[in-house]
Amino acid sequence: MTPNVWIVPVNYNGTEDTRKCLRSLAELSAPAHVVLVDNASHPDPTAELAAEFPWVHIVRNTENLGWSGGNNTGIRYALERGADFVMLLNNDTTVAPDIVARLLGAFRAHPRFGVIGPVIRYMDEPDVVMTDGVTFNPPHFPGFFQRKVVPERRADPPAVDETDIVNGCCMMVRADVFQRAGLIDDHFFLIHEEADFCLRVKEVGFGCGVLAEPLVWHKGRPRSSARERSGNDTTTRGTSRGSYGSTDGQAGAGCSRPTQPTCAMRTTATATNVRPRNATRPTRSSKGSSTPRRAARDRIAPGTVGACPRCVAYSSWVAG
Repeated sequence: MTPNVWIVPVNYNGTEDTRKCLRSLAELSAPAHVVLVDNASHPDPTAELAAEFPWVHIVRNTENLGWSGGNNTGIRYALERGADFVMLLNNDTTVAPDIVARLLGAFRAHPRFGVIGPVIRYMDEPDVVMTDGVTFNPPHFPGFFQRKVVPERRADPPAVDETDIVNGCCMMVRADVFQRAGLIDDHFFLIHEEADFCLRVKEVGFGCGVLAEPLVWHKGRPRSSARERSGNDTTTRGTSRGSYGSTDGQAGAGCSRPTQPTCAMRTTATATNVRPRNATRPTRSSKGSSTPRRAARDRIAPGTVGACPRCVAYSSWVAG
């Protein structure tokens, strides 16, 4: 039986990038549905995109919910339509035609993984790796995130290297993961939301992995190709310091190594590089945002999308 795969790009005032992304998705070698979520772009591009890409489902949020909230809209939409897998994909990317086939092959070969993403390269310098694996809070490293180099190789069955965090630029997620770990935490408006999600996924017993093949090209170019090729530790360290106010690898105040893997992430809703969607919303304690509680809160019910006052289904197409 062919898996029911849904791909979720989120657009916010990036219509031309989104067009390029959708054109690459039109060339996929394996069947997949696409639901494009528009985060209240201005001007509203949904009518022209619906006319140009009639095979794409389009949902428009009535406010900008950020990467996390926009993706959650698409995830709910997909799960309500029986998705077996949901692939989150940045709208400023292009993909290899066999990305869905290769990721599904990776899940079949490695069933303990709940989240798998590919190696990602730069669109403007396609031989340079943008991101592959990430280790969270490694010992003896002055930061929270350290690159874990994934040697690229094409293999059958597909080769997957375990990692702590899969980059949210492109990650495919098994549907049952959302039922157990919850959706993306929308307290993270932009930056680090995929880190929190992956750590929660691991907390409930799934693995996170990187398919050792470059299958996505992200817009932009590295500041230093040599640094990218050597591991980009400087950028990783700078990001973690800016976000967490820590230079010693500690997970949080009074916690040198988290007993709960997500305790560090759950102290960051008001950190420098993490903007909550609603600045007046209080930051939750780790107790209040436990994975079982989140899973219960986020559990999908029929009609969720239609009942949400902040999103409006614009058009729909069901693949044959």
